[in-house]
Amino acid sequence: MTTRTLLRNLVVNHGPRIIKSASFHCECITNHRVKRSYQVYRTCRENWGPKNFHNLLTVIGKRFLKQAIETQTSHSRILKSFLVAGLCASSHDWERDDGEIISDVEVKCYSDEMMHVQILCEETITCKKCCSRIKFDQESKTTTYCCCPNGPSVSQLSQESPPWSPYLERPDLIIWRHSHHVHKSLYVYKVYGKYNDVSARNFFSTQLDTEYRRVWDSSVADLRVVESFPEKNMDIIYWEMEWPRMFANRDYVFVRRYHIDYEQKLMIVVNKSYPNPKVPPKQRIHRVNEYYSVMVIKPLTDFDEPGIEFSLTYFDNPGLSLPQYIVSWVAATGLPDFLGKLREAAKSARTGVSNRGECSSRLSSNLTDESF
Repeated sequence: MTTRTLLRNLVVNHGPRIIKSASFHCECITNHRVKRSYQVYRTCRENWGPKNFHNLLTVIGKRFLKQAIETQTSHSRILKSFLVAGLCASSHDWERDDGEIISDVEVKCYSDEMMHVQILCEETITCKKCCSRIKFDQESKTTTYCCCPNGPSVSQLSQESPPWSPYLERPDLIIWRHSHHVHKSLYVYKVYGKYNDVSARNFFSTQLDTEYRRVWDSSVADLRVVESFPEKNMDIIYWEMEWPRMFANRDYVFVRRYHIDYEQKLMIVVNKSYPNPKVPPKQRIHRVNEYYSVMVIKPLTDFDEPGIEFSLTYFDNPGLSLPQYIVSWVAATGLPDFLGKLREAAKSARTGVSNRGECSSRLSSNLTDESF
């Protein structure tokens, strides 16, 4: 029997099963590739910033377009069509942005952050066999952990889904980190949290109320609004942070902008370093010039009902080289401690303790009207 006959019989007798199996494998591979591509996109955008990443894509697109024009093959014509469309879509002037330091587009691009975190959980800390959490740090009493024999470790999953690596697990918190693309000894951190005892409105407003933060955050030496732009939901903030006595205090001047998405039920706060001539550097205080953070809050039911999940992405360069064990200790204690204080302060806000501050009236109106 010839090979052609064998193949014909195989297709006739087992065609539907072959098609179903091939379809299943194609779906799995496609799903995996889409998730991986999305992770690469988000990581590059977070590390390089939207503007630099956009410029890189534009340069690459122009080079491919030039090659496509020169070759003029059928495949290149198809490629050229896609590239022209992509370049037209990328024609926005990133140098201008209508005078905005943090643009509407940049803020809204974080609307899919919760989906990104869910993908991270699935890819880096979840067993593919039993769908339970893989233990990598402290155990949580409310979490079911994987008991599969020869189950995967988080290090194996992290190698398959770079660059984020699971770092810490604390009650209601999971923290990942990856090395900064420039400062290799420093890390970018991403936190996923879920609190059942605080509302999204209070968690959100507690972060923005600088007057109230001076009460509940003992690390604050000075915190104030330098300049405010209510029509854009944007403020320029000065923040001095107390460090141990053997170190100089650190201070920050940054832009803070927020957005409330009622359709997706999201609250987004973006902070980014930005020099301001009204706040020059001070003697004996080290100015931190590289800092950004993005907080995305999603209520489990409604803005005013207890129950939220949130994502926090954070990086700053303190401007000195510290031993790795000190960096790890600061991260392991600092982030959970700050978020714990923020949680308790937001719970107190529910009783009316924090109903004051320069942005409370603005927040009240924005929780009933559109932000942009």
